[in-house]
Amino acid sequence: MARPKSDSADPSSVGPLPANENKGSGHPTLVAQLAERIEEAILSGALEAGGRINADVFAEHYGISRIPVREALRTLEADGWIRSQARQGYFVREKSAPEVYDLFEARLVLEPAVAALAAMRRTPQDMEKLREIAADARASAACGDAANLAVLNQTYHAAIARAAGNSVLETLLTTLGKRVRFYTLMANSRRDTAIDEHELINEAILERDSARAAQLARDHIRATRGAPEMPKALRELELPQA
Repeated sequence: MARPKSDSADPSSVGPLPANENKGSGHPTLVAQLAERIEEAILSGALEAGGRINADVFAEHYGISRIPVREALRTLEADGWIRSQARQGYFVREKSAPEVYDLFEARLVLEPAVAALAAMRRTPQDMEKLREIAADARASAACGDAANLAVLNQTYHAAIARAAGNSVLETLLTTLGKRVRFYTLMANSRRDTAIDEHELINEAILERDSARAAQLARDHIRATRGAPEMPKALRELELPQA
């Protein structure tokens, strides 16, 4: 597991806040917007795992008080995306090999069942959304946009969870999807193959073949776990960093 980095993260990597949200420092929407922007920067890798987040620097960058920044950071800490360390401040959570194994195990339990439910309950609107995401993924793959592919992968699995028509499972899969995206770029070699597999899952859901949808989802997860670059990436996560 990597040690925390001493250098503070650059707030410009988080991106600007919408003009209409830059209100009084205690405005709840401002806190939510800050938390959303910082979380997205963590998921995209713009804020590196283990990197330090200086609340004062972020407050100065956005021209606001430290109060909403610290409230946003506490929200993200509760969600598990950052951690606080006494007398040192806040740090982006580190990546770890054990969590990768846990994620694959959780996905194998949940996602096949969710795909099966989606095949039984999907609506025409659900199918339209799944096809749209697959088409967007093809376009992103064609131009080598790995960052957008990671977003679309998360969106795709969330769309299947929505099609399953179970709000509890949808919430669980939304959280799981963010955790998966945090590590998505570990399996770069599977970009095109993963899209092919998504389209096969779409076909099974369209045909309301729940057993096939579940099996294809299971095969998809196992194939990702077996990506050629995965062993090396996992070994690097296990090594202590200077």
